[in-house]
Amino acid sequence: MARMNSSVAVLALFLVAGFLLQSQAQPGQHSGCCFSHQNKPVPLRNLEYYEIPSRCSFPAVVFYTKRGIRICADPKAAWTKDRMNKLPENGQQNTP
Repeated sequence: MARMNSSVAVLALFLVAGFLLQSQAQPGQHSGCCFSHQNKPVPLRNLEYYEIPSRCSFPAVVFYTKRGIRICADPKAAWTKDRMNKLPENGQQNTP
């Protein structure tokens, strides 16, 4: 019985560790995964750049404000697509 309990504990530990590693930001990204979307459009004047997190099960575009606030947006929303066309990705300068 004790051996079975320790096996369950080890399995639980691996599951928790796997979840924590998956939720961490990937190299080159400032953000982790999003779990919900901001539905209200954010004014373009408040935004600095955006990122698209990879390896996340919940699709989102992450906008960063000039104050460094992270906002998760629905990639299918019209306002999100509009902001993506006008902002640099990953903080890089747009090239003409």
